[in-house]
Amino acid sequence: MTTFTSIVSATTTDYLTLKRALGRQYAGEERVLAHLDQLLAARRADLTAETFAGCVSHWSI
Repeated sequence: MTTFTSIVSATTTDYLTLKRALGRQYAGEERVLAHLDQLLAARRADLTAETFAGCVSHWSI
């Protein structure tokens, strides 16, 4: 499992642990959350509407 380092790391890890305990793999979701975590950690930012919008602008959807 990825080591998350941003302010939302504990919540992200708990979420993935729960989903996997329910029998889901969540590999793709983990990659997306890892990218979000890296951006938040690099900006030393919390996850707000503004930081989320900034992160989304870096992704092609």
